[in-house]
Amino acid sequence: MNVKKLFLWYFMLTKRLFRKWSFLVLLCCIPLMMSASNYAMSGESGVMTIFLCCEDDSPQAHKIVDSLFEGDSVIRFKVNNNKEEAIAEVKNQKADAVWCFESDFEQKTEQYAKRESLKPLVTVYQREDNIPLQLSNEILYGALYSSFSYEVYENFVYTKLVDKNTVSEEELARYFNHTKQRDDIVKFEKTDEEVSKNTLYLLTPLRGIMSIMVVLCGLAAAMYFLKDKKEGKYNWMSERKKIIPAFAQCLAALVPGAIAVLLAIGFTHISVGFARELLSMLLFVIASSGFCLVMCMLFKKSGNLGAAIPAILVVMLAVSPVFITIDMLKPVGMLFPTYYYLNSVYNSGYCLYFVYYIIGVYAVAAAINSLLNRR
Repeated sequence: MNVKKLFLWYFMLTKRLFRKWSFLVLLCCIPLMMSASNYAMSGESGVMTIFLCCEDDSPQAHKIVDSLFEGDSVIRFKVNNNKEEAIAEVKNQKADAVWCFESDFEQKTEQYAKRESLKPLVTVYQREDNIPLQLSNEILYGALYSSFSYEVYENFVYTKLVDKNTVSEEELARYFNHTKQRDDIVKFEKTDEEVSKNTLYLLTPLRGIMSIMVVLCGLAAAMYFLKDKKEGKYNWMSERKKIIPAFAQCLAALVPGAIAVLLAIGFTHISVGFARELLSMLLFVIASSGFCLVMCMLFKKSGNLGAAIPAILVVMLAVSPVFITIDMLKPVGMLFPTYYYLNSVYNSGYCLYFVYYIIGVYAVAAAINSLLNRR
């Protein structure tokens, strides 16, 4: 069989898959899921709603409020300077919390910096104390610190170092801003070759879910092959050689799924670069083809494989680094191609392990095929 006939055969298998509505629905779910999640993580569809309330026209408080609207966030901030109305929204479960900046904000900040008064600068009203709200409070602390730090700095300089008549407030502010921009008190260094990327934290697990859906495309194709085999469509081939159309059918389903994932990633914030994405996805498709081939030969019948697919997907979701990494489950995770894909995207060192996995999974497929057809 020459190369031209191979490409023609692959094209016909792919065309046949696109005539199955179930496969088309599965394929369309990949970009739709990414688009919906990308929209849900920003703008009017944030996962958490927090009202910002300023009890007076304090410029410093309004400056902090404005800073909270800068950049992307999974928190949807809204301004409502009517304290009672904002708290009522929380009680009616239309919002998660209210951050109320107290009246006389500048005066209280100055008194706090001088240790003359320890009255709170912001009061938080919330229905419950859960983990997302605790994490959101860190954003509030950071916004307050950037404003409050200058007050502490100014008080320390004028109290401990120089007289107020010696250095003007303009000079002090200029030196503070220069120091703030140029000096870091904490230095971050990576211990491996991970890619630095600013992403929405709920979008990164979505890559893992989409990779599992790609594997599902391959498993669905394996079911189609087993059904065709039962109907006698490959009776003209020897049992040993039926591994070839099984592999081709899995590959024909995985490639469109992989392209759908690459296109979806290209329109979001989680891409780590075209070359890295393409290499990882190429290895993933080859590895997944071998994995689906092994599943096809182990279960033998389309009904058996169909019944096992939900369990396979659940295990894959649990042991692959989709949401969290559990060291105890790593040996099980290493049996699935998603484990290597999700790690290789952010750490190029895993590409070598990916190659080892590909060699291993095809060796297992060849061994099972030989064992099943010894006669």
